[in-house]
Amino acid sequence: MAWGECVTPAYYTRRGDADCDYDVDLGDVIYLANYLLKGGDSPLFLELGDVNCNGGIALDDVIYLANYLLKGGPEPCAEP
Repeated sequence: MAWGECVTPAYYTRRGDADCDYDVDLGDVIYLANYLLKGGDSPLFLELGDVNCNGGIALDDVIYLANYLLKGGPEPCAEP
């Protein structure tokens, strides 16, 4: 499955899984950074990229997700 080809609704995947590969990992950090900074593909379900549940995708979501994955920071929010 290619990046962005999410075949299930967002409520079946986890926040932070921006590339819809059904795993939250560093690939998602890169995917979000590429979307925000280089005009890359947006997450198919935008709420998957809204890692901190503040209503949008911004650089703070990239930092939040990297902190979670690399430093044991708080998990992505679970709000629908």
